[in-house]
Amino acid sequence: MGSLNKNMKTNIKRSSPIEASISMLNSIKSLLNSIPKEVYVKPDHILSGASLGQHFRHIIEFYKCIIDINENRLICYDDRKRDLRMEDSIYFMLEKINKIGDAIESLDTNTPIQTLSKFTSDPKELKVKINSSIGRELSYGFDHSIHHLAIIKIALSINHPKINLPEGLGVAPSTLQYRESCVH
Repeated sequence: MGSLNKNMKTNIKRSSPIEASISMLNSIKSLLNSIPKEVYVKPDHILSGASLGQHFRHIIEFYKCIIDINENRLICYDDRKRDLRMEDSIYFMLEKINKIGDAIESLDTNTPIQTLSKFTSDPKELKVKINSSIGRELSYGFDHSIHHLAIIKIALSINHPKINLPEGLGVAPSTLQYRESCVH
């Protein structure tokens, strides 16, 4: 029995937050290459007046916060620099994603950091420091991306049904795995 369990373990593949993030960025690049510019920049009523470009910018800026961590090892997603050029230019967005992907590959996921977070819009409320790591924040960026890609998928499916969307777009890996297990 012991050797059976040992063999079963060797068939299990583990992906790191870095590999998952790179894969996510590659999926986003692939999707961006299928979206016409006029669709990318147009405000969409399904997105409460936001554009697809604004949603993609939002996703990428979270990853940018992680790679731009300061010398104090502190990340504050609320204070991210919003680069509006990513909303208007798919080409610029693709360049930014490539640079971020390259930077992610060199991160140490075990590096301890802190996030600075605020949980209300009350100007009197102070931000709170929370212990984390680069790996945990990459995991958060991955999950955050799935959430926004699900929203993007809804808008594209309704308003632009001719755009070919990947089947698993905006769906968590655990959900895809569960669906697959239900089929078999």
